Amino acid sequence: KENVLGTSSLSNAANAEREETGLVFTFKEDLPSTVPAIGKALRRFMKQVHSRGFAPEVRWRVETATHEALLNAHNHGNRADPRKRISFQAAFGRGTMVVRITDQGEGFDPDQARNSHVDESAVLKPSGRGLLMIRSLASDVQFEDRGRQIVLTWKEG
Repeated sequence: KENVLGTSSLSNAANAEREETGLVFTFKEDLPSTVPAIGKALRRFMKQVHSRGFAPEVRWRVETATHEALLNAHNHGNRADPRKRISFQAAFGRGTMVVRITDQGEGFDPDQARNSHVDESAVLKPSGRGLLMIRSLASDVQFEDRGRQIVLTWKEG
């Protein structure tokens, strides 16, 4: 049931942190790229987050950023194609939580997306503010696999 973070999908720095924090992936779901499936998986995940005693503000940050990342995978990565899949994994360790979401899209250049959303007025637009919001809610945000995978980290303190 529990599986230690794999070294093939994380950087050396992330692997060193895994050893330091004891991160273990205990939540793993492979779901169809549909909004109802995303909602159900997010509810199951948040039950685990809640059961681990995270403070209400942390839970809100985790839920909001994770929901946005899942919707980005569905809408932008998989182009809302229900035949495609989303991998949704979470690891919990001493004072750290990591969420890893992977889509089957073509990927994107996260640096280009970062530069196009530096303007804070993006918050007022009907779309295009997801990465800005995610970056403001998580302690750290990294992209892997040419932008097909987002890794969100929250740390105590």
